Amino acid sequence: MSTFPKNCKALLGCAAVAACVLSSLPAIAAPTFYSTGTHIDGGRDLDWLVSTGYGSFNTANFQQAYIWSHGSETWISDTNYAGNWGPQYQWFTFRQYFDLTGYDASNAQLKFYWGADDIPGAVGTIPVFSVNGNAFQGVGTATGYSIGNNLVTLTSQFVTGRNYIDFRVEGNYATNGMGLRVESFTAPVPEPESYAMLLAGLGLLGFMARRRKQ
Repeated sequence: MSTFPKNCKALLGCAAVAACVLSSLPAIAAPTFYSTGTHIDGGRDLDWLVSTGYGSFNTANFQQAYIWSHGSETWISDTNYAGNWGPQYQWFTFRQYFDLTGYDASNAQLKFYWGADDIPGAVGTIPVFSVNGNAFQGVGTATGYSIGNNLVTLTSQFVTGRNYIDFRVEGNYATNGMGLRVESFTAPVPEPESYAMLLAGLGLLGFMARRRKQ
């Protein structure tokens, strides 16, 4: 007959169950934010929406972004672009949605480079972006067809569930696109309640076994 203590056997059994539960839980892929020109279908970029309007994001003007290529870079533009936007202070706004359901949004981190085809100094405006409707921030490239050298790192303003980022570009008779390259997007996965309950159960079992032994 085995002399192995029964309480130890019970603990080992629970540990085995815990290992099975942990190993059987589905893995969650990293959160996704797409570079411009990533998902193309019939000339359309399916990940971005484009609107036009003076200084605001007008959802009534949502139009799917169409691809516009320059050299080795892939940019997107509003489908109605005809090479001459007016009035001079009209804006393009490019929006992408992404989902942080199942992630710890408070510790998410998105890194990217971006730029816009713009005339620098036209009205002293550079491209800006906004996270989930918060204040616009002025970090980007406003000249030529370069993605830019300014690495943008976002670590705040994310929420659990659906998020979006707006990229607003000045329409000064020459703007006809925006390009963005994602460097990384990371977010931890919170410990599920089942993990915590399982570990708590093991701790309680161990405590009871110790009391019985005493």
